[in-house]
Amino acid sequence: MVVKNQMKLLRWLQNQIGNAQLLRWLDKKMCVFDCRSIPDPIFIVGSPRVGSTVFFQSVIAKYQMAYLSNLHSLFFSQPCLADILVRAIKFCGFSHRHTMKSDFGYTAGVLGPSEAGATFRYWFGDADFSLNDHITNCQQVISAVATLSKSAAGPLISKNLFNSMRLKEILKCFPNAFLVWVQRDHSSTAQSILKMRRSINGTDKKWTSVSIPNQQEVLKYLPEEQVLQQILAIETYIKQYFEQHREGRTFMVSYDSFRLEPEKIIDRFIKKYSEISGYEVSIRDGFCSSVFDQVNHS
Repeated sequence: MVVKNQMKLLRWLQNQIGNAQLLRWLDKKMCVFDCRSIPDPIFIVGSPRVGSTVFFQSVIAKYQMAYLSNLHSLFFSQPCLADILVRAIKFCGFSHRHTMKSDFGYTAGVLGPSEAGATFRYWFGDADFSLNDHITNCQQVISAVATLSKSAAGPLISKNLFNSMRLKEILKCFPNAFLVWVQRDHSSTAQSILKMRRSINGTDKKWTSVSIPNQQEVLKYLPEEQVLQQILAIETYIKQYFEQHREGRTFMVSYDSFRLEPEKIIDRFIKKYSEISGYEVSIRDGFCSSVFDQVNHS
């Protein structure tokens, strides 16, 4: 009950801050407007429960990357303003202790990497198949990403699996974006999604995480079939963009292979990113490879 009350308070606070018009006005003043030298942003996609969070954590643990923190997520429509607060916190001597721990995608700490669901929904809408009256303001998004990249001296990397169903909108703004698809065998993924449903909702019958176009029809099936259809629909959607995306700006990650050799896999990914984008990504100050010992226990 305490945790639920805390989450309700955080959502209320996020709603108050994120919808504050004065803060949005200030944010526009603080974002970068010269976006010509922005490094290609990186979007991690895939089905729920495939190991995407630990891959995300591993990349930012070793490499100098910009990412949306839990504080950025609180200021979901004011990322540039939030970034000033993040820099102030770091200036005071606080930092994020990189870890491979998470709770269904949530990493603890004010500076912990966030899925930033509210931010991506604000930028790109709910999903490509459910835009309704949403119109993506690409200049606003690019300006924010440029600001974050400049501040961190590295490309923005994000992990939000709802973005798997927003690739059309994302690629409108970032045609040179680098896409990383994390995959896992369907049986293990389905079992993990059912476990997540039971943990979050108290039942495996209630839908959790990424929505799909024919969701209402799929909800008529048994839970085991629902999650399998969820996985297949997401993967089908991703596949069409991976097949047509330009100049090899894609990278596929097998979760099983990643668990065996996490550092080798992310080094291979960064090497390809650097070769394709022309941007050399630096190793983070204070990096210690022992952090990867946690991967098999994540």
